[in-house]
Amino acid sequence: MTRPLVTLDRMVPLRLLAVLSVLLAAVAARAETITLRAGAEVRNVEILAPRADRPLPLLILLHGRFGTGAQILREAGIHPGGFIVAAPDGHRRSWASGRGMTPADRDGVDDVAFLRSLVATMASRHGADPARVFVAGMSNGGFMAARLACDAPDLVAGIAIVGATTGEGLAPQCRPGRPIAVLLIHGTEDRLVGADGTAPRAVGRIMGAAEAARFWATHEGCAAAGAPRPLLHPGPADGTSAWRTDYAPCRAGARVAFIEVRGGGHAWPGSTSRLPERIVGPPTQAIHASTEILAFFGLAPN
Repeated sequence: MTRPLVTLDRMVPLRLLAVLSVLLAAVAARAETITLRAGAEVRNVEILAPRADRPLPLLILLHGRFGTGAQILREAGIHPGGFIVAAPDGHRRSWASGRGMTPADRDGVDDVAFLRSLVATMASRHGADPARVFVAGMSNGGFMAARLACDAPDLVAGIAIVGATTGEGLAPQCRPGRPIAVLLIHGTEDRLVGADGTAPRAVGRIMGAAEAARFWATHEGCAAAGAPRPLLHPGPADGTSAWRTDYAPCRAGARVAFIEVRGGGHAWPGSTSRLPERIVGPPTQAIHASTEILAFFGLAPN
């Protein structure tokens, strides 16, 4: 007697199928480097764009001071499956985040206009949905994400600020716009951008991490902070832990959350990058920042 074939749904758990679909999507993504003019300057932009027959959300990754688009793309380790990633280079490895402390600020660069141009280019060339633009930045890039939400509130649906807070000078000019999602991730042992708002002179006057979270909660019409809750530690034990505070309820369509990495330094949590601990503070595997960001923006695979 012929044995019946074993059906696929009995052979492969649904979770494995989901993982396989993500891997296949990542393989299908086109990786390319384009150039984009910013005034008299031409900058590189690293792109990962899955093949799609519909407009896709766009995630813009902004590197920190002295970084590049290729570097933050590598550290974040994001493989898109249902959204597009663009990682541009800043001016002289910096962003004009409005604190007056970077080469881009001092040279009078208009990075808000540059990023607006990037969104338009991604929409026309790669089918990005201009209504679903998310920006995640590390350090100087995080401060730039905050500035973008204030100066161009029509442009972004959400921002993630990692290893950064918000410049004090930004608050008075931060215009209310459409409701957005705001996620802050900061280490308590960050030695470059202190969680309490202290920082080297080169960083400028900034809010503390918790203060910045409260600022954005107020900006987005959130009522109160919930109790911090611990997040599952996905990596090896390293003496760090992550605690998430959600602010709710907020005005319709807005969300604000703050992830405090206790014991963590100035780094993209979960990355393998290793900068001198005496300068930036301890690395952390308490969370994978990219995983938290994608989930918060609704970009994670189902």
